[in-house]
Amino acid sequence: MPLPIIASAVSRQASRLFARINAYLRLVDQIRRERRTLRTLDDRLLRDIGVTRDAAEREAARDPWDLPEARKPRPDRVGQDNQRRAPNFLLTIRPGS
Repeated sequence: MPLPIIASAVSRQASRLFARINAYLRLVDQIRRERRTLRTLDDRLLRDIGVTRDAAEREAARDPWDLPEARKPRPDRVGQDNQRRAPNFLLTIRPGS
């Protein structure tokens, strides 16, 4: 196999890997910002969205890389921008939990 073909294949693989890592880091940052915002909501707003203060504090205290199952990147959507969706921190909170 000629060297330019191998180099091209390696370059495409590296590019895909970089895209996956970049998308993951952007998602982690988005979730971190959502959790920080959740911590700032007052009791009235939390009641409006059906979340207890305790559940909001538990969610906000999670590690940024502790992604909710519903927000984890799917292999069939590699490289797509996960930030274009509306904030989904409510998917990670169970009312009354």
